[in-house]
Amino acid sequence: MLAFPGIVSPGREDLIYMTAPTLPDIATCGACRATFADVELFDAHRLPTRTRSRCRRPAELGMVARGGVWHRAPMSPVDRLARYRAVRAQGEITD
Repeated sequence: MLAFPGIVSPGREDLIYMTAPTLPDIATCGACRATFADVELFDAHRLPTRTRSRCRRPAELGMVARGGVWHRAPMSPVDRLARYRAVRAQGEITD
């Protein structure tokens, strides 16, 4: 927890805690009206240009629509294993 003015912890009146705000579970683009499962997918579909951002098509980015909401495409077992090995190797290097 982060210390912010707000919630008094029982027995620790000297410390006041509140949880940090979380990102929304879904995000809808005001320009193209597409809805995404999380903010990272929304950010991925926006392509910044010199003067303003424009929307990219979610299907072109490998996203799949389920119930009107764009999600990450499921990973194949081979890709999942490669990602696991890469993350594990990175953890072994940094530790």
